[in-house]
Amino acid sequence: MLRDLYGPGLPFFYKAFVLKRMNLPKIEFQKVYRQSDEDFLTILNKMRNGEVKSEDLALLNKHVGSEENNEDFSVTLTSFNYMAEKINEQKLNEIEEEEFIYQAAIQDDFKKNDAPVPEVLRLKVGAQVIFCRNNPNSGYMNGTIAKVSALEENKILVRLENGSEIEVNQVSWENIQSLSFTQYPIKLAWAITIHKSQGMTFDRMHFDLSRGTFQAGQAYVAISRMRSLDGLTLSHPIMPHHIMQNPEVRAFANSFNDTVMIDDEIEIGKMVYKHLAKKEYDLAAKVCLNLVVAKAKRNDLRNAALIAKKMFDIMLDDNCLMGLTKKVKLLKDCSMTCNFLNAMFCLYGNRYEEAIGYADMVLSRKNCLEAMFIKGRALFELGRYDEAFDVTYLIFNTSKEAEEKKAIDKKLLLFEARVNEQIGNSNITICKQLIDICPECIDAYCLLRKDAAKNSMTLDVSEDEENVGLIISFNDTNITNNSFRQLLSKAEVSGKEYSKFRRRISKIAV
Repeated sequence: MLRDLYGPGLPFFYKAFVLKRMNLPKIEFQKVYRQSDEDFLTILNKMRNGEVKSEDLALLNKHVGSEENNEDFSVTLTSFNYMAEKINEQKLNEIEEEEFIYQAAIQDDFKKNDAPVPEVLRLKVGAQVIFCRNNPNSGYMNGTIAKVSALEENKILVRLENGSEIEVNQVSWENIQSLSFTQYPIKLAWAITIHKSQGMTFDRMHFDLSRGTFQAGQAYVAISRMRSLDGLTLSHPIMPHHIMQNPEVRAFANSFNDTVMIDDEIEIGKMVYKHLAKKEYDLAAKVCLNLVVAKAKRNDLRNAALIAKKMFDIMLDDNCLMGLTKKVKLLKDCSMTCNFLNAMFCLYGNRYEEAIGYADMVLSRKNCLEAMFIKGRALFELGRYDEAFDVTYLIFNTSKEAEEKKAIDKKLLLFEARVNEQIGNSNITICKQLIDICPECIDAYCLLRKDAAKNSMTLDVSEDEENVGLIISFNDTNITNNSFRQLLSKAEVSGKEYSKFRRRISKIAV
């Protein structure tokens, strides 16, 4: 299943097809708050980027020392969960005090593995614990280390490193199904895994390298938990092979803070989203097309293509774009990006045969939904409706495949409805689906009305009903489609009459 959503290799979040589709600008926050020592920061950046030198390792390896030398409130980080559990079990057994057990309250099918603290929490006075929840008002944050100072059946007191004593209260965690897990937000913390330490900050830490590291970035995550090197001890020297880096992650990081892309998003936001807020999809698409042309003229082809994809995502009816690119000069490069842009310029420049040719060149190398749409639209404008229908069929099938996971959008549904109208196919299902996702689409109601009239279908209405003007007009065959369109354009989409009209349409049998 993960391969279907993320593709081959490790399923890093940024490889999700849905994120690739969105082409979001990637912004990296660069101000560091945890560390202030410039030399330490330099070493950490080198570890993260895979640029550590022998002198950097020599500085880190000055901190090789025994775990037994650690003071209270020091944590041991390990690569493996079984090692952390073994250390915590051993330390707890060494304390000669009464053991208290606190059972979590679990609602229904909450998965225990999703809980950040144990279902069964075993504690003794003197045990070292770590908080797994932020609560600054109570004096602790995620990663705060404490010592258990007093225990009762329903009460836990802990002493923080600053000497203050606080009572720990139970908290609840909820998942997306609103199922809950209620427990004290602490767990034993003489040792924890590197993975579970992410997001935490330590003043004292022992890094157990007895079993090495097994994943890229582990050593960096462990060392970067420290505020400074002063409180660090290592079980073994850090070797170059401990500081592994994943080339995929490095490549992703190289795309951070693309100022051109970020500026484009801000520009598009100012010019496009004011139209989207008013559901003016076609005006928003027209703004995008003008931006694409401007980018192409400056030879910024990558960002021109990204904006073009955004344009196809937000558009509903592209009739308003026809003829806008008649005077645009085609790009001379033969790259896939240039062929894609040329296909679009030809479509909206009324050069339909050329649009098909450029779209085919793109499709010979990649299943590109936008290129398929361009080809289908060009075929439609040439009156080759059966071929256009074949393209819509291909688009819908491709949209279900793993590498093109994408919901069928409003422009594709409207296009298919128009193709169906030309070849005599029923539009009832398509139009109902389009109205569900885009109730502002007047064409959907008009096309549905034509099909209903052809099949002698009407919407149910009683004589004493209120707010049924649109329903009556839909049923009245003496009212032309143009007149019906005008009635719809004057009606308030969020009003009672429109809402009742949509509900009746949803009940039309297919």
